[in-house]
Amino acid sequence: GIFNSHGNGDSSRHYPTAQNRAGVVRVASGGGTASLASRSVSLADTSYAKLRVSFSFYAMGTEHADDLCLDYELDNGAITGERCWSSLHAFQNNQWTDLDMEFNASPGADLDMEFNASPGARNISLRFRLKGDDSDDGVLVDRVTIEGRA
Repeated sequence: GIFNSHGNGDSSRHYPTAQNRAGVVRVASGGGTASLASRSVSLADTSYAKLRVSFSFYAMGTEHADDLCLDYELDNGAITGERCWSSLHAFQNNQWTDLDMEFNASPGADLDMEFNASPGARNISLRFRLKGDDSDDGVLVDRVTIEGRA
């Protein structure tokens, strides 16, 4: 896949099967922040105005103060953004949750989940971050897709 483990307190690990899904990655915070980062994905020869990242995850042991964040970088970090979801409001433990994030890949308004980006972005990198406060916090990540539209 396109992801590697990355970050402090990291114990990210690939599992052939877990919670009735095949090929998932576990990100465990170990009491701090852990992350799972992608390699750069080429957007060359595209003219996308918007990008959408969709994914599925299964939270384990998270409490109300814990967050799952998705960071992105366009053009090797020239443009960055993030979206965080709180376990208090956005998801529950022990069930699969599907979320997505959409943002501009060309100039536009910076509203809610949309982020300004340079026109003709050449590449994108993603990073899932789990901000937890104890060693029981973890998420399984599955079915990550990146879609573009004009």
